[in-house]
Amino acid sequence: MTTLQNQCEKHQFRTQITTKHIDEAVWNIVINDEMNDVANRSVNNALKNIRDSHTDWLREVIIIQINGSDPHDTLDKICTAWDRAVRDGGHGVPDLVVDVTRSGFGAETVNSFTAAMGVPTLSTQFGQEGDLRHWRDLKEDQKGYLIQVLPPADLIPEAIRQLAITMNISNAAIMFDENFVMDHKYKSLLLNVPTRHVIVRTKEVGAIDAQLSQLRDLDIVNFFVLAKEEVLTAILDAAEAKNFTGRKYGWFALSLDEFIPKCECKNLSILFFQPQSTSFSQEQLGGLTSKGLLQPPLITAAFYYDVTRLAVQAMREATKNNLWPIDPQHITCDEFSGNNTPKRNFNFLEKLRNVNREVQFEQTYAGFHWGSKNGEHRANFTMKMSLAVIDDGNAISTNVLGEWPAGIDSPLK
Repeated sequence: MTTLQNQCEKHQFRTQITTKHIDEAVWNIVINDEMNDVANRSVNNALKNIRDSHTDWLREVIIIQINGSDPHDTLDKICTAWDRAVRDGGHGVPDLVVDVTRSGFGAETVNSFTAAMGVPTLSTQFGQEGDLRHWRDLKEDQKGYLIQVLPPADLIPEAIRQLAITMNISNAAIMFDENFVMDHKYKSLLLNVPTRHVIVRTKEVGAIDAQLSQLRDLDIVNFFVLAKEEVLTAILDAAEAKNFTGRKYGWFALSLDEFIPKCECKNLSILFFQPQSTSFSQEQLGGLTSKGLLQPPLITAAFYYDVTRLAVQAMREATKNNLWPIDPQHITCDEFSGNNTPKRNFNFLEKLRNVNREVQFEQTYAGFHWGSKNGEHRANFTMKMSLAVIDDGNAISTNVLGEWPAGIDSPLK
């Protein structure tokens, strides 16, 4: 996007306004894909929690839900909301964008918009260094306030790379469900690893049989499944019916959920990765889930919940300490000419780090790891690696073999 002129039309969006106006309070825009229900719920619940607990932290919040496959509609919705707020001026000018889109054309449009407008943004889009096309060549000023942090579902597939290297796996079928995004992994996941592989989205339950047969026809005997419990069980049951579960085959499962694998299998051994919660996180999760504030997968829901809280608190601290102006100067989409992005001189990354480490901020499940640039910031958690043995439909043993600190190029332990 080189210009945003003449691309804004009126669209409806949802506005929520606090009743108390404080100069240090944050004016926030949240952008999400309408299909990302887990993020939608977690963000809304986090904002409600902030309002209930700290009535002076938020001024106004605009929530924009986009169609991730339609970049033009996405730009129209965002620009309508943004231009109206900027033209109103005064204390109604936005301070912050929390971007919880996942990937695709809509997410790229969000990146293009935030870079052009020069608005501090905390993004949880999927993608390693360089994958966010419109944030690939940021100016030094922009690098300080356009921040991406990788979500758990973008990190967990990286364990497959470590397994392929460690176990010298020659072939692999990688199957994933709706909780994972693999578009950007096709080229990078097993780059420079001599493992012949295919990556496919899991079919509906009734079509899994045919999908497994197609994969087996490619002379593949190692199956990696990135999925929730119901999908994994359906795949294992289908594999058992086709006799794809004997000693000749290797089965690996990686999930965002904590559970013990099960299936109607006569004799199956499966290497299983699942998030490892701490006693503290279990207590935190218990309190929030009992109130209906988080939904499965919990590590994902808690991540979006914490990202929202962290972003608002960091921006409030910046405003409170005069590191970000109470009435920031913005341009509208119509006014953007391609080279007039406002200069900010604002280190949002430093504020996120400080709030996360020094100010009282209790994480819900996974913490945050902060690197030196986008592609390095990520959710911080550990996966437990277990060998589950299923005999005659019963899990007769589950032995913990080790752990994996989730991350890009993080080795197995």
